[in-house]
Amino acid sequence: MITQDKKVFTTSINLKFDIGNKEFVQRYLPTPSHAEFLKGIIGAFLGDGKNNSHIMIGPYGSGKSLAATIVADIFSDNINNQDFNKLINKFKDVDQEIFQKLNAAKQEKAMFIPVVLSGNEGPFSRTIINSIAKAVKKTGYQIDIPGEIEEIYGVLYKWESEFPKTFSLFKKSLKNRSYTLIQWKKELNNNNPKEIEWFIGEYSTLSAGAKFQVDYEANFIDKITHIIAQLKEENIRIFIAYDEFGRFLQSLEMSQVYKTMQDLQDLAEVAGRSENTIQLLLISHKNMSQYMLGHNEEFKAEFQRIEKRFKTYFVESDKATFYRIAQEYTKNMQKDLMLLNLESADSKWILKKYNLFSELNHQETERLIVEGSYPLHPLALFLLPRLSNIFGQNERTLFTFLESEETGGLTNFVIKQKEGMYYPHILFDYFFQISMNEFLGDESFKSLKTFAKITNKMRGTKQNKGQLDLLKMITLWDLSNSTNIVKLNEELLMFGTGQHLEELRLNLEKLVQQKMLRFNRVLGLWELNEGSSVLVDEMLDEERAILKVSNENRLDTLKSLLEKKFYLATDYNDDINITRFMQVNILTTEQLLEKGFMKKIQYDSDGYIYYIIPTDESSFLKAISMIAPVQDNRVIFSLTNRKFKSIKVSIDRLIGLQSIYSNKKLLSEHTRLEEEVSVLMAETQFEIREFLKDFENFNENVSWYYKGLEMAVTHPVQLENKISEIMYELYPSTPEIRNDSINRRNLNGMQTKAIYTVLDNVIKNSQFERLGIEGQGPDYLIYATVFKNNKLDVSNLNHVSYEPYNLLRRALLEYIKNHRKASVKDLEQMFIAPPFGIRKPLIPLLFAGLLRDVWEQLTFYRNGMYVTAIDAEKLYGIFKEPAEYEFVFNDYSSEFLQFVSGVEKVFYEYESEYVRDQTIVIRASSGLLNWLRQLPRHSQTTEKMPANLLEFKTMARRIEVNPINSLELLQTKFESSLSLAEMKSELEGHFETFKEEVTNNLYETFQVSSLDALKDRLMTYSADLVKRNRLLKSINTIADNFIEQFALNYTGVELGNWSDTTFDLFVRQMQNDYRDMEMSSETKDTILLGYNDSQKSIKKIELSNKAITVYENVNRIINNAGRSVPREEIEYLVFKLLDEYIE
Repeated sequence: MITQDKKVFTTSINLKFDIGNKEFVQRYLPTPSHAEFLKGIIGAFLGDGKNNSHIMIGPYGSGKSLAATIVADIFSDNINNQDFNKLINKFKDVDQEIFQKLNAAKQEKAMFIPVVLSGNEGPFSRTIINSIAKAVKKTGYQIDIPGEIEEIYGVLYKWESEFPKTFSLFKKSLKNRSYTLIQWKKELNNNNPKEIEWFIGEYSTLSAGAKFQVDYEANFIDKITHIIAQLKEENIRIFIAYDEFGRFLQSLEMSQVYKTMQDLQDLAEVAGRSENTIQLLLISHKNMSQYMLGHNEEFKAEFQRIEKRFKTYFVESDKATFYRIAQEYTKNMQKDLMLLNLESADSKWILKKYNLFSELNHQETERLIVEGSYPLHPLALFLLPRLSNIFGQNERTLFTFLESEETGGLTNFVIKQKEGMYYPHILFDYFFQISMNEFLGDESFKSLKTFAKITNKMRGTKQNKGQLDLLKMITLWDLSNSTNIVKLNEELLMFGTGQHLEELRLNLEKLVQQKMLRFNRVLGLWELNEGSSVLVDEMLDEERAILKVSNENRLDTLKSLLEKKFYLATDYNDDINITRFMQVNILTTEQLLEKGFMKKIQYDSDGYIYYIIPTDESSFLKAISMIAPVQDNRVIFSLTNRKFKSIKVSIDRLIGLQSIYSNKKLLSEHTRLEEEVSVLMAETQFEIREFLKDFENFNENVSWYYKGLEMAVTHPVQLENKISEIMYELYPSTPEIRNDSINRRNLNGMQTKAIYTVLDNVIKNSQFERLGIEGQGPDYLIYATVFKNNKLDVSNLNHVSYEPYNLLRRALLEYIKNHRKASVKDLEQMFIAPPFGIRKPLIPLLFAGLLRDVWEQLTFYRNGMYVTAIDAEKLYGIFKEPAEYEFVFNDYSSEFLQFVSGVEKVFYEYESEYVRDQTIVIRASSGLLNWLRQLPRHSQTTEKMPANLLEFKTMARRIEVNPINSLELLQTKFESSLSLAEMKSELEGHFETFKEEVTNNLYETFQVSSLDALKDRLMTYSADLVKRNRLLKSINTIADNFIEQFALNYTGVELGNWSDTTFDLFVRQMQNDYRDMEMSSETKDTILLGYNDSQKSIKKIELSNKAITVYENVNRIINNAGRSVPREEIEYLVFKLLDEYIE
């Protein structure tokens, strides 16, 4: 804060020394930023509230210390009546509450002794107690500090034991005062303050000037409580004001953090219970916890907890006050130097236009800013407080600037210049007169970093001074966040630099060419530009030569930049509780005029709005003629008179830039290219969006057409009202389903699962209450909104009371009964098309629900194949690809249903568990088909059985493709399910008959009649013959399932899987093998070996060289082994080899 006289300009306040300085009170200006603090703390001093602990937080220069000084003066009787009345009256027209409280404070004459601390004065508890003791003593009171007497006794003991000479001198001093040691100790024990004070002075004398120190850190809360009790007895109250408390926290050692936190908390608690004996104020620049950033998170959390014990006030910098102070300061300059503001008229006009000083009214702006603050340029004055906030406690602050004689300081400027304006760019020299380097690492000085880079090689000359001034001003504007208030344009740059328009434009052009500056078209402002080293335009030319851009690509790019991609039917949606909209699409007249354009439209939304851009003048007129006869009530046309070529270059440029931006390798090769391309893309997109805004802002050059007639549309609400009218006309019978999570185009995972659950229950549990759905989860919500709220009972569909459902059910029944067989796509279209317009996720659910009573008569096919076991997942799959599926509606007769019921009973045990809840037709089909499939394959495929069984099998197999037709054929052919039961038994016994046939064929071949006879016959064949003949080798008479094992060994195919062809082949092969066997004879070249019940044959042959080598090796090994292995073992070894290697 600032106070001023003729010679001295005070730039800051020191609480310790400035309490009682009447000049601060006399010159204090009430500011809104101090209001809450003054209300709260004055009220606390008056005993209005329970909270006696306060924190005042605010930036440098916001007047925190001044406000605390004023409060201390008020309640320490340091203001005379005249000054007090003036202070009170300053608030009379500013803030009535403060005015009233100041009056109350004057009448009550509450007296508080100021106890002032600042920064780091040592350990918190010791500093607090010492400061209280000193302040109280200074006012003429004496208080007993706990621990003093104990500390004195400790000193006496130490002198007596370690420093006897000092102890003797002390006793001599007592004797001179007519005291013995015992007498003096008695006075000390009675807390005689005079004797304690005498000892403290004597201690310094005997200890070579050392001060007597008491350890106040131990038991802080006990000591401070004891002090408060004494203060109450003496009717003394104290105001502890700790200035720069943040600096104390910043310098706090880690080892002291926990102790300080506890002492701070204890002091706040004691102050709260002190009955207004203590008022505690901490003054800081930010919250306590923020000083702990970067430290232990626990510290931060603990300080946040402590802060809750304090009443917190936030004080902001008051720019209006600074403007008044600046005016006071410059007013004397104007008088002394006779400065004249020749540009005041221009300044008034500019400031009125841009309202930069919103804190002041129009008259104040002219008086304080334009006239009163000259030679300070209004924009420099505008920037000063904002820049000061950024620099914080840096010496280049708000108030030092005014009287600074250093480079860039106002006084320095006036002394050297004598005339002219102090323009904003000169502030740059003041704040950064030494070096910018100390700020370049700070993220908040990003624009300064850019300035440093782009001007690194730029030398200041007369020729480029104007350019440098511009860069400095733009940098300061960005640093101070002034862009948020007003954006720098040419007019403000002229005003802020004093350059003429031509000079300014020339300087801007040069800076743009040097890639130091650019105009951001998106944000509409000038900004510093650290451009890349390459020419992007050259890159674009190369990219365009490679890219083949079609009109389709250009239109896709345009669509991607639409800000509104659809318009809602708001009134209709609110009424029906659905989200209907018309989607926006973009065409050129070339596409519109293509033959059959309207027929090509595929309606993926409720309707379309076509933005049409003419390719030339003639196509514009043709487009109007083309639109006129269109009567489709789902299409709105919007036609602009601006030609496509006016935006084509920008679109091509954007496509090229996007291609460059996607080339990460290219971007990595050039510094800052990515940023530059990104900015150029944003600017080009902005330019294209400006073109599209003709449509989106309903400009006059755009015409709107519906059903061949032009309509007036000047606002989005008008368009949405029209779309609502269209939707009411198109979809009057849309059912109201108040569930946004399912009444939409796409479902999320949880809603999909829930709707599947409900549909499964519709199919399987239609007879149960609430469809068997338990609880109140998302599946119940679907049931409630789709069925319950609209009174749809799927177990009683003869009376559907809700009209939209009733109309839809009647339409569906009529269609399936008339068509019997058709594409599922046709069914889906009935739901989607007017007058119902139902969203796709609801279609399978409503389809099954509204047709549940005829559900058993509906079957579905894909590519002619029957779809079995329809559940929720399958039905949703069908409606996901409706063109791939067909439905068939079957109007069953009672005779047919009776026959199917009989079939179901006959084959019940073979029904799949997955169809238990399906229709009787599906259950019967499942049982019959599963029964057929479990028969041996031979029984399923053989043609060697009676004709009735063959027909039965053929019809049963067709169930897989067309169950209804197959069951009807079975009914026609066999009439009764009893006939099917008989044929079932025959087919189930067929395999046993077939096994007997195979067995008999084998017996006949060997001319035997039983298995035992076959065994005997086999014993007549030599082992060599058995080994060589496949037929004999395949027969194992002792195997379980003898004939099945023989069939597998002989043919390689299990008997149950034999076809008729396999059987025929078996018979022929067996006869051939038997014939060969009979023709074979034993020769003298065969050696027969017999042992146990087996016989082995060995054919004599001449050994090859390799076999001779093997023989010699084996023989040698056995001979050599004979020396150490018994003969018996050798013989058994040879036998094992014989048994293992000879068949």
